Amino acid sequence: MASSLRNGRTPVRRLLPDGLLVAADQDRPAEFVGPPHALTGRLFLRRTDERALMLTRCDALAATLGGTADLQGPAEARVARATVLRGREAGEVSVRLSLDRHTPPGRYEIEIEIGGERVAAVATVMDVASLDIRPTSFILDNAPKLVQEKTVVVRNRGNVPLRVTDIGGVPLDDERLDCRLLRGALKEWTAREERSVESYFVEVGRQAHKALERAGLLRVHVQGAPFVLAPGEIRTITLAIEVPSTLDRHTRYTGTAPFQLADLVFVIVPAVVSTARPNGVSEPQTGERPAD
Repeated sequence: MASSLRNGRTPVRRLLPDGLLVAADQDRPAEFVGPPHALTGRLFLRRTDERALMLTRCDALAATLGGTADLQGPAEARVARATVLRGREAGEVSVRLSLDRHTPPGRYEIEIEIGGERVAAVATVMDVASLDIRPTSFILDNAPKLVQEKTVVVRNRGNVPLRVTDIGGVPLDDERLDCRLLRGALKEWTAREERSVESYFVEVGRQAHKALERAGLLRVHVQGAPFVLAPGEIRTITLAIEVPSTLDRHTRYTGTAPFQLADLVFVIVPAVVSTARPNGVSEPQTGERPAD
C-alpha cells in the first residue's frame, strides 16, 4: 500500500491493495459524465478474499483505459464516496475518473481495466472553457503621444479552442469624478442670479457630460489578433496602448476591458512633467517642492 501525507497527518492518496477487482458481469456499461479531469460514475467492485475493506475518498484505483484511440493508457479512478466491501462481496462504488484535462468534448466508448478484469464504459466529456492570464492589471503613464506596450501570457486551460480578438476602445473612470462634478456644478450654480434645486441638478448633469467627454477612450490593441488559442496552448502577446490626449494630468483614471473569460484592468497614473536644469537636476512642474 502506498500513501502520501498532507501536512504530515492526513493521507491524500492511497493505492488500494490487491484483492479488489472490477466486476465484469455488470448489466450495462458504466457511465461517466463531467469535465475531463473529474468524470464521475459508478463501478461494481468485488473483494477476492475474506477481509472487509473500507473505501474512502483518499483511495485510488490503478486503472488502464482502452477501446478508443483517443483515450488510451494509464488513468486514475478515485473513490468519490466512502463505501465498505465485506469479504467476497461485490458492491457499487462511486468513482471519479481523471483524464487529461485537454481531452476534447464528446462521447467515448471505452474499457476500464482494474485488477486484470475489464468492463465496458461510456465517458461523456463536457466542454470546459478556462483561460489563465498573467498579469491582469497594468499601470500606464498619462502620456498621450506615447504608445505603451505591455506583455501578457495567456494559457488555454480548458478543452475547447478559444478565439482571441482585439480589444479596441476602453471607457475610463475618473477617480475624482464625484468631487469634480460637485465643485464644478456648485461654482457655476452660485454664479447665477436665479438659483433653484432643479437648476443645480441640471448643472451637475452638464458637468458630468463634460467630464465624460474629457475622459475619452483608452485604445488597446492586441497585436496578432484575431487568433485561436488551442487547448493547452501557451502564448505571449503584446498589448499596444494609447492614452487619450484629453485627460487631466493630475487625476488617476481606471478602465476595465473584457478579454475572453477575464477582465484586464488599466490604471493611468498622474503625469509628472519635468525639465532639466543645466546641472542635470530635474525641476518638477506639478507643484511639488524640489528635493533639498
